[in-house]
Amino acid sequence: MLAEDRAHADVVSPDEARVSIDAGFTQDKIMFTGTSVSNKDLEAITGLGIRINIDSFSQMRRLAKL
Repeated sequence: MLAEDRAHADVVSPDEARVSIDAGFTQDKIMFTGTSVSNKDLEAITGLGIRINIDSFSQMRRLAKL
């Protein structure tokens, strides 16, 4: 219902991102915000094509390498 009303989703894990996509949210309506994110999760999130809210320079550097 929220996706149909053009709401956005803020997710904290790759699994939440997948659930949001399955629920009808498009990638441009999903934002990933995580803390202490592993490289594995960064890879999964980038593979889903959603926006990432970077919370540290360390995370930004690791993301740039991917």
